[in-house]
Amino acid sequence: VLSVGGMYQEHDHSVFAGNPIVFSDGTRVDLPREHNIGVPWSYAEEYTAEAFAELEHKFDSGVTAKLSGRFVERWLDRIHVQARTPITVGTNDVTIRAGRDEDLRNDYIVDGHVSAPVRLIGDAESTFLLGADYNFSTRDRNRGDTATYVVDAFEPDHNIPKPNLTFNSFRLDQTEEYGAYG
Repeated sequence: VLSVGGMYQEHDHSVFAGNPIVFSDGTRVDLPREHNIGVPWSYAEEYTAEAFAELEHKFDSGVTAKLSGRFVERWLDRIHVQARTPITVGTNDVTIRAGRDEDLRNDYIVDGHVSAPVRLIGDAESTFLLGADYNFSTRDRNRGDTATYVVDAFEPDHNIPKPNLTFNSFRLDQTEEYGAYG
C-alpha cells in the first residue's frame, strides 16, 4: 500500500509584540486589551509546506515492512514592533523597537521498520519490531537592523515612517539525528 499526501498553509498578518505592563516606578499599567502601540507597516508573512509518503507491504508470513518519509518547510519573514521599556512616569513615554527577521526551516525525516508476529510461551502471540529513523534539519536565520522610537504609550503615533531594515546577521544551523528502535 502506498500513501502520499501534502499540505500547504499560508498566513499573512500584522505583528505587534505587546504593550508595556508597568510604569518606570514599578506600578502596574491598566491598558485595555485592544490598546496597541504598534504601527501599520509591521507584518509577518509565513507558510508551511509538507509532503509525505508511506509504503507498507504485508507478507503472507505475517511480516510487515513499512517505510515512510516526510519533508516539512517553514518560512517566516517579518518586521515586528515591540515595547522595550516601561512607561516613563510623568511623560508616558515608552521606547518601541522595530526589527527584521527571516527564518527558513527544513526537515527531512525517514523511518523504516519491520514487524513480525512471534510466539513466546505457549500460544501467546506477541510482535517483534525492529526499526531505524533519520532526521536532517536545517534552519537558515537572517536578522536585520533595528530602529527605536519613543512614543506616548496612551496616545501613540501610528504614523512613524517605516525604516529601511536590511539583514545584517546570518546563521545556518544543521542537525542530523539517527535512531534505532525495537
